[in-house]
Amino acid sequence: MALPAYPDLEDLLDYISGEVRQLFGCEGALVILLDEESRELFFLGAAYDDTVTTNRVKEFRFPLNQLVAGQVIRTGVPLIVPQVPQDDPLHLERDRKLGYETRNLLLVPLKSSDRTIGVIAGINKKQGVFDDTDEEFLGMIAGTVALSVENARFAEDLKEAYRNNETLLRISRSLPVYPDLEELLDFIAGEVQRLMGAEGALVGLLEQEEERLFFPGACYEDKDVQERMKAIRFGLDEVAAG
Repeated sequence: MALPAYPDLEDLLDYISGEVRQLFGCEGALVILLDEESRELFFLGAAYDDTVTTNRVKEFRFPLNQLVAGQVIRTGVPLIVPQVPQDDPLHLERDRKLGYETRNLLLVPLKSSDRTIGVIAGINKKQGVFDDTDEEFLGMIAGTVALSVENARFAEDLKEAYRNNETLLRISRSLPVYPDLEELLDFIAGEVQRLMGAEGALVGLLEQEEERLFFPGACYEDKDVQERMKAIRFGLDEVAAG
């Protein structure tokens, strides 16, 4: 499968899902990734004959143990389900949430080094059922998909590291530029707000004798909130920062 250039990972995985759906003659295809921190599964790439389903599946996240894909991730072994059991709670709960009836499945792990980072799946083959040849072919595609995901994540990590270093450099260069402490802390709060993509950022300091916090550095999208924060004092037991 020749992959076109997609700078956005989700667009690339949507394209791959669409190609898998056509190649295997199935109703849908998914790229399911593991959020390693929350141990949840989410659908970053999706393509169904029904575009409503394509959009809907992306709204959901599932705990690792609530999808058959979780079993594939834990074992690292591909799985063919030629006929979905009607009484299996994993299948029932998934179909209930997604609003879609799954009849048969092919799931292949996405492996990166010694880790399984997700699953690529074919859903509801239209003619016959998935077989070993399908599994082998999808396994070859899975290697390319896993590499694409890891490359995209590595590139994002590099970008984040560059942004962090760039911000630290700007702050360090600005230290002698701001002789007034409040102006310096306002600048730093603004840099933090921008870097984190947050609505606001604060630099809080402690008034030791009164055991109160005040905020000489503040940056909010709402300037009224920013000014109010600068006028407030909090006891240490009144805010999380305490």
